[in-house]
Amino acid sequence: MDMDFIFALAAGPPQQHLGPACESAGDGAAVEALASAGPHLLIAAHRDGRARAYGVPSRTSL
Repeated sequence: MDMDFIFALAAGPPQQHLGPACESAGDGAAVEALASAGPHLLIAAHRDGRARAYGVPSRTSL
């Protein structure tokens, strides 16, 4: 799964400023890549093809 797929998942308002947070290099990792979609939204792309958005508390730093 590449980052273009993640960007496509969150395309359009209000997630216009989507940027990569980090990518997992390990073969055993459950999450392929993370992308931030604003100050309080994190999108995780899992190796099994699932994608999920997580709300991040305002006092959390990545």
